[in-house]
Amino acid sequence: MVSNPLGTRNVEVYSFTYRPGVTVHLVDTPGFDDTNRKDAAVLKEISGWLSKTYTEEIYLSGILYFHHISDIRMQGTGKMNMWLLRKLCGAEAVNKVVLTTTMWELVEESTAEFRLKELEETEEFWGYMKRNGAGVHRHYNNQESALTVLGRFVPQGRNVEPEVMKLAIQTERSLENAIVEVREAIKTATQERDMTMAKLLQEQQEEMNKSVERMRAEQEKLRVTMEQLHAERLAKMKEMLEQQRHATDSLNADLQQKEKQ
Repeated sequence: MVSNPLGTRNVEVYSFTYRPGVTVHLVDTPGFDDTNRKDAAVLKEISGWLSKTYTEEIYLSGILYFHHISDIRMQGTGKMNMWLLRKLCGAEAVNKVVLTTTMWELVEESTAEFRLKELEETEEFWGYMKRNGAGVHRHYNNQESALTVLGRFVPQGRNVEPEVMKLAIQTERSLENAIVEVREAIKTATQERDMTMAKLLQEQQEEMNKSVERMRAEQEKLRVTMEQLHAERLAKMKEMLEQQRHATDSLNADLQQKEKQ
């Protein structure tokens, strides 16, 4: 399954021959940051597709999550995407997720390396998932790179049963009951998402407040510095004027002395 943050509006399947006798089906899903769709609607569509394929004994081998390394930093929506991905997978399936960076050709290598390190080491970004077994892959926009990441899943066969799949379909439950439970899961996830979003907004507000305080402190420091410079310049000018006055007085005294002679 491929989580694509841009472009995809519906669940779509692309199939190709990975090697003789092995066909890979890539399931392209909508992202959770579509401005035209609510996250709950996206989660419901993905859950519905997973439920349908599960009843047909079609199982996932892994989940690819794509992130542009060209993005300067992960915004609040990116953090929310990671939270929803963790919710969708469940704890047991995190090790079947590969966090894949793209757009390496658009960024200087040192900058891209720094951003990747930040993603991997920040708990609320990729830190939690990597620490719990998720893979990290660099996609260099070529066939070799794509086949490499897919090779992580192909030999392993049926291995992944994300939480939404297990919740949606169980052998002794009817499809109608399963749909009700999926809706409840979506409702719960949405409520928890709202709480998480509120926390993120609060963090952003606190960061903005800190930035404002820093700006005020810098402005005050600049004001004091300017006042000091003005005072020093004024004192210097007074000193120069005093020196000029003494020089003028001395010159006048010399002229008067010469006139008397």
